[in-house]
Amino acid sequence: MNKCKNEEFNHMSFEIQNWFQPNFILKQLAMDGLPSNNNLEELELEGQYLYCTSSTSNEQEKKEIDEERKQRRMVSNRESARRSRMRKKRQMNQLWAQVLRLKGENHELLEKLNHASESHNKVVQENTQLKEETSNLRQTATYMQLCTHDLHNF
Repeated sequence: MNKCKNEEFNHMSFEIQNWFQPNFILKQLAMDGLPSNNNLEELELEGQYLYCTSSTSNEQEKKEIDEERKQRRMVSNRESARRSRMRKKRQMNQLWAQVLRLKGENHELLEKLNHASESHNKVVQENTQLKEETSNLRQTATYMQLCTHDLHNF
Protein backbone atom coordinates (compact mmCIF):
# COMPACT_ATOMS: atom_id res chain seq x y z
CA MET A 1 0.00 0.00 0.00
CA ASN A 2 2.92 2.39 0.68
CA LYS A 3 4.27 1.55 -2.75
CA CYS A 4 0.95 2.62 -4.22
CA LYS A 5 1.03 5.88 -2.26
CA ASN A 6 4.56 6.60 -3.55
CA GLU A 7 3.41 5.95 -7.09
CA GLU A 8 0.53 8.33 -6.47
CA PHE A 9 2.99 11.14 -5.74
CA ASN A 10 5.34 10.24 -8.60
CA HIS A 11 2.69 9.94 -11.31
CA MET A 12 -0.04 12.24 -10.08
CA SER A 13 -1.62 13.15 -13.41
CA PHE A 14 -2.11 9.55 -14.55
CA GLU A 15 -2.86 8.01 -11.18
CA ILE A 16 -5.42 10.48 -9.91
CA GLN A 17 -7.70 9.55 -12.77
CA ASN A 18 -7.21 5.82 -12.13
CA TRP A 19 -7.45 6.20 -8.35
CA PHE A 20 -10.93 7.73 -8.50
CA GLN A 21 -12.39 4.99 -10.67
CA PRO A 22 -11.73 1.97 -8.33
CA ASN A 23 -12.64 3.94 -5.18
CA PHE A 24 -15.84 5.18 -6.80
CA ILE A 25 -16.78 1.58 -7.63
CA LEU A 26 -15.96 0.43 -4.08
CA LYS A 27 -18.01 3.20 -2.48
CA GLN A 28 -20.88 2.49 -4.85
CA LEU A 29 -20.75 -1.20 -3.91
CA ALA A 30 -20.69 -0.28 -0.21
CA MET A 31 -23.72 1.98 -0.63
CA ASP A 32 -25.64 -0.72 -2.46
CA GLY A 33 -25.05 -2.94 0.54
CA LEU A 34 -23.43 -5.75 -1.41
CA PRO A 35 -20.29 -6.22 0.67
CA SER A 36 -20.29 -6.31 4.44
CA ASN A 37 -18.15 -3.95 6.49
CA ASN A 38 -15.61 -6.76 6.97
CA ASN A 39 -15.34 -7.27 3.23
CA LEU A 40 -15.15 -3.53 2.49
CA GLU A 41 -11.52 -3.39 3.61
CA GLU A 42 -10.78 -6.40 1.44
CA LEU A 43 -12.44 -4.68 -1.54
CA GLU A 44 -10.48 -1.50 -0.84
CA LEU A 45 -7.27 -3.54 -0.88
CA GLU A 46 -8.38 -5.10 -4.16
CA GLY A 47 -9.15 -1.58 -5.39
CA GLN A 48 -5.66 -0.50 -4.36
CA TYR A 49 -4.27 -3.51 -6.20
CA LEU A 50 -6.31 -2.54 -9.24
CA TYR A 51 -5.09 0.98 -8.74
CA CYS A 52 -1.46 -0.16 -8.61
CA THR A 53 -1.91 -2.47 -11.60
CA SER A 54 -3.70 0.25 -13.50
CA SER A 55 -0.92 2.66 -12.62
CA THR A 56 1.71 0.18 -13.78
CA SER A 57 -0.24 -0.33 -16.97
CA ASN A 58 -0.45 3.46 -17.42
CA GLU A 59 3.29 3.70 -16.83
CA GLN A 60 3.82 1.03 -19.47
CA GLU A 61 1.49 2.85 -21.87
CA LYS A 62 3.33 6.09 -21.14
CA LYS A 63 6.66 4.39 -21.81
CA GLU A 64 5.30 2.95 -25.05
CA ILE A 65 3.94 6.36 -26.08
CA ASP A 66 7.26 7.99 -25.17
CA GLU A 67 9.16 5.33 -27.11
CA GLU A 68 6.84 5.79 -30.10
CA ARG A 69 7.36 9.57 -29.95
CA LYS A 70 11.10 9.03 -29.68
CA GLN A 71 11.03 6.78 -32.76
CA ARG A 72 8.92 9.31 -34.70
CA ARG A 73 11.30 12.10 -33.65
CA MET A 74 14.27 10.00 -34.72
CA VAL A 75 12.70 9.27 -38.13
CA SER A 76 11.69 12.92 -38.47
CA ASN A 77 15.21 14.07 -37.55
CA ARG A 78 16.75 11.65 -40.04
CA GLU A 79 14.42 12.89 -42.77
CA SER A 80 15.17 16.50 -41.82
CA ALA A 81 18.92 15.77 -41.91
CA ARG A 82 18.51 14.09 -45.32
CA ARG A 83 16.62 17.11 -46.65
CA SER A 84 19.29 19.40 -45.20
CA ARG A 85 22.05 17.38 -46.89
CA MET A 86 20.15 17.47 -50.19
CA ARG A 87 19.62 21.23 -49.84
CA LYS A 88 23.33 21.77 -49.14
CA LYS A 89 24.25 19.54 -52.09
CA ARG A 90 21.92 21.56 -54.35
CA GLN A 91 23.46 24.79 -53.06
CA MET A 92 26.97 23.46 -53.70
CA ASN A 93 25.99 22.40 -57.23
CA GLN A 94 24.51 25.83 -57.86
CA LEU A 95 27.65 27.51 -56.51
CA TRP A 96 29.89 25.32 -58.70
CA ALA A 97 27.74 26.13 -61.72
CA GLN A 98 28.06 29.81 -60.84
CA VAL A 99 31.86 29.44 -60.47
CA LEU A 100 32.07 27.82 -63.93
CA ARG A 101 29.82 30.48 -65.46
CA LEU A 102 31.86 33.30 -63.86
CA LYS A 103 35.14 31.71 -65.00
CA GLY A 104 33.72 31.58 -68.53
CA GLU A 105 32.62 35.21 -68.34
CA ASN A 106 36.02 36.17 -66.91
CA HIS A 107 37.76 34.39 -69.80
CA GLU A 108 35.55 36.20 -72.34
CA LEU A 109 36.23 39.55 -70.66
CA LEU A 110 39.98 38.88 -70.67
CA GLU A 111 39.80 38.08 -74.40
CA LYS A 112 37.88 41.31 -75.03
CA LEU A 113 40.41 43.23 -72.92
CA ASN A 114 43.32 41.71 -74.83
CA HIS A 115 41.63 42.54 -78.15
CA ALA A 116 40.95 46.11 -76.99
CA SER A 117 44.54 46.42 -75.76
CA GLU A 118 45.88 45.17 -79.11
CA SER A 119 43.59 47.59 -80.97
CA HIS A 120 44.74 50.42 -78.72
CA ASN A 121 48.40 49.60 -79.36
CA LYS A 122 47.76 49.54 -83.13
CA VAL A 123 46.00 52.91 -82.98
CA VAL A 124 48.84 54.39 -80.89
CA GLN A 125 51.40 53.10 -83.42
CA GLU A 126 49.34 54.41 -86.32
CA ASN A 127 48.97 57.77 -84.57
CA THR A 128 52.73 57.95 -83.99
CA GLN A 129 53.33 57.08 -87.64
CA LEU A 130 50.85 59.71 -88.81
CA LYS A 131 52.52 62.34 -86.60
CA GLU A 132 55.89 61.47 -88.14
CA GLU A 133 54.40 61.72 -91.64
CA THR A 134 52.82 65.07 -90.76
CA SER A 135 56.14 66.34 -89.45
CA ASN A 136 57.95 65.14 -92.58
CA LEU A 137 55.34 66.71 -94.84
CA ARG A 138 55.64 70.02 -92.97
CA GLN A 139 59.38 69.96 -93.36
CA THR A 140 59.01 69.19 -97.05
CA ALA A 141 56.44 71.96 -97.48
CA THR A 142 58.67 74.42 -95.66
CA TYR A 143 61.66 73.40 -97.75
CA MET A 144 59.62 73.74 -100.95
CA GLN A 145 58.45 77.19 -99.92
CA LEU A 146 62.01 78.24 -99.27
CA CYS A 147 63.13 76.87 -102.58
CA THR A 148 60.29 78.58 -104.40
CA HIS A 149 61.02 81.81 -102.62
CA ASP A 150 64.72 81.61 -103.50
CA LEU A 151 63.88 80.94 -107.17
CA HIS A 152 61.69 84.03 -107.32
CA ASN A 153 64.37 86.16 -105.79
CA PHE A 154 66.99 85.23 -108.30
